[in-house]
Amino acid sequence: MDKLNALILKMLGFFKKHFFKNMTDAQMQLFAQIIKFGCVGVINTAVSYCVTVFCVYIGLHLLVSNAVAFIISTACAFILNYLFVFSPRPVWYKGLIKSYCSYAFTGIGLNSVLLYLLSDVLNVSEYLSPLIVLVVTIPCNFLLNKLWAFKK
Repeated sequence: MDKLNALILKMLGFFKKHFFKNMTDAQMQLFAQIIKFGCVGVINTAVSYCVTVFCVYIGLHLLVSNAVAFIISTACAFILNYLFVFSPRPVWYKGLIKSYCSYAFTGIGLNSVLLYLLSDVLNVSEYLSPLIVLVVTIPCNFLLNKLWAFKK
């Protein structure tokens, strides 16, 4: 993780030097945090998908498989966010509870409402709707984690 963190900061330093010369160190740190959060999201998506497919493969119903994947992938996301994105906090279990709540809100609640509105009310394609929803839920999830779940 330290090598990946150093690589991200090195890349941002290059972009700051050549393209974003007016970027402050605080803005650069926030941008690095957003990139790391995105990396965790990619890993978390892969974990969720693999767990879902494995559970379906062993005979669990798709909804049960999805619930198991949610529990495991949210725990994985918490651990990676705790260690890699947001500085570790002394009381980890409070962050874990808040992290589950934020993922439940964005990953289940907000996601479902937006999917319903887009696909059923506005007749947006079922293949395009999930992508549009991600544009809303990912920033919301980042803000909930940064400002609430992992707040110092």
